[in-house]
Amino acid sequence: MQKSSSVNDAPAQRLPMINRVAHDTRVQHNRKPKWGFVKTIVLVAVALYMVILIVPLFLSFFYSFTDLNPLFPNTKFVGL
Repeated sequence: MQKSSSVNDAPAQRLPMINRVAHDTRVQHNRKPKWGFVKTIVLVAVALYMVILIVPLFLSFFYSFTDLNPLFPNTKFVGL
């Protein structure tokens, strides 16, 4: 008695599918990473750095050339 052809052919029919899946996973690893998220994080970090450190530094230079007194509203620029 002969074995049915579907039993013998089943592993041969699955082999191309396995090769195709392996090829697809290899292609997925070759994709370039998306840098949009990294750029967003860097932009937020630079903005926080500017707001917390740089802006107060420049404001302190400006206020040092005035006769600022928080209790009196009149502030004049006195220079050096």
